[in-house]
Amino acid sequence: MKIFYAGRIGSCLIASVLASCSIGRQGNALAYQDLVGDFVFNCYSINHAWGHQFSGFFIGHDGKVYRYARRGLASKTDPIKQAYYQADELLDQFKDKALIALIDPSTMAAKTALIDSAASGTVTHLNQRVADAGQNGCVAYRFIADKNLYQPVELGSYGVTQIKTINSSAAAQALLQWLLSIRPAN
Repeated sequence: MKIFYAGRIGSCLIASVLASCSIGRQGNALAYQDLVGDFVFNCYSINHAWGHQFSGFFIGHDGKVYRYARRGLASKTDPIKQAYYQADELLDQFKDKALIALIDPSTMAAKTALIDSAASGTVTHLNQRVADAGQNGCVAYRFIADKNLYQPVELGSYGVTQIKTINSSAAAQALLQWLLSIRPAN
């Protein structure tokens, strides 16, 4: 499956959805993966209160949903502490992954198209003063193709959390609600 976009990369306008198996450039159109990279969405829970615990799920460009969990050993990077990530840094976060679901291509294209709008929102962090609660949140990744980097876009937090994150963008709120609706049970 290949999804092509036309127009400016930043606007992510969907030109067409084409059935094929190859990934790469074809003519003047950029392939879907060239625009979004391998990682698109991530919902995580991180807690250091009783030893390092890091778990959640992420969705790749191909719509595959993976669950991941790590206890005891911290990853090299936190899910939202950096302005940009290299692919290997994200791979380190998602070690011990297990495939659990698949999102259809049209839904992936529609949800991915909202990431740029979500990035335009104002992000607010509120200290909740909930001892030992850890932090829960969801992010989308903007892929910077020419630098091969991923820029996290905080969509918001969920559940009981030490720091409540709010993104003012309607697109971010819609993506957060969608991700929470498909979140796998523990």
